[in-house]
Amino acid sequence: MKFCFIALFWGAIFSGCSPNSDPDLLPIDLNKPDQERLLSFYLGGYTSPEGKDPIEAGILVKDGASFFIRKSALKAVSPAAANQLPSERMDWAALKKWVGDTYNTSRGFPKTLQEFSDQNQYKQGFKLSVSGVMTTAVRDVYVPEKALRSALTQYQKNGEKLLYPVGTTFVGEHHETGSWEETTIMKKRQDGFWDYWVYDKTGNLAGQTVAKPQSLKSPVQCVGCHFGSRLFEPEKSFPNVAPPGPKGTKRELYVNGLAVPATLVTHFKEHAKRSDTILGPYATLYVAGLLKKKQAGEASEEDLALLKAAGL
Repeated sequence: MKFCFIALFWGAIFSGCSPNSDPDLLPIDLNKPDQERLLSFYLGGYTSPEGKDPIEAGILVKDGASFFIRKSALKAVSPAAANQLPSERMDWAALKKWVGDTYNTSRGFPKTLQEFSDQNQYKQGFKLSVSGVMTTAVRDVYVPEKALRSALTQYQKNGEKLLYPVGTTFVGEHHETGSWEETTIMKKRQDGFWDYWVYDKTGNLAGQTVAKPQSLKSPVQCVGCHFGSRLFEPEKSFPNVAPPGPKGTKRELYVNGLAVPATLVTHFKEHAKRSDTILGPYATLYVAGLLKKKQAGEASEEDLALLKAAGL
């Protein structure tokens, strides 16, 4: 009798520990080589306003090479998102649709550009005008100077990686033929990933960009480039001269009309490394300006110390 009790007891445990038999677990199969990283990014955004490892938060369950969403844990922090989960399993197409339908609301982004602007005086930051192959729009990109200096100061300490502080916000204003079309936002979460969102021409929170030649859904089509290793011009052709842009624009890195030295581009390899999943060579261009100040004898002691910390 005692033996039967033990056998039944362990049988109950084993029958109950298979994730596939737990109705609270939704199976996930994205058929992607970087599945865990993608799930950590997407689901980490549903855990808390700051972002958190979804496995530690109990929303994402890992069993060997298999992954599951714990529906009750998700419902506790984001009921609306939990209610829109697919019924049987989550593949890549289902994940993209679910994130597109629920992410902006779950993250609690400011609903209008005006609301965002009131909270973030972003136009006081370092500004760059960018024309790239991703879009025919000219983008005025604003980066907090304090964040750039922090990343550069810690460059060598972080193993020659440019890593930005939590809360750093990049803002891109897209212009077509001189007319503002939309504004895109990147903000670094506490878990190390970045949020991506868009405001349309009316200044309202949107689910995708509209700038030509291709509309991109946010955030599901943002990570493809930021997480990837594909190079874009002019870095793709570097050190050779890049071909002209979509409107015949010249492709090169320059500050105040002067080309950035090739040795500086090579020093950071910022675009190729993508140390913090940042595509643009913002720190490279910022340092180019500091070096010009140094040559003119106008650099401050803080500027000189920063250049030294960056290995220059």
